Amino acid sequence: MLKAPTRSDPRFLDAVLDDSMIEFGKSGFEYDKRSILAALTDSRNSQRPTIIWR
Repeated sequence: MLKAPTRSDPRFLDAVLDDSMIEFGKSGFEYDKRSILAALTDSRNSQRPTIIWR
């Protein structure tokens, strides 16, 4: 997921992320698989990614 081609590939992401995964952002927000998939795959159509991994 660190490389742009796989990070924006919805089929790859769907295969490697567990359906019940939850990410807790630095801001305290929770992100589920569906929101992560939407944000990462939408970021390929914009110049700035929706989610920044640190």
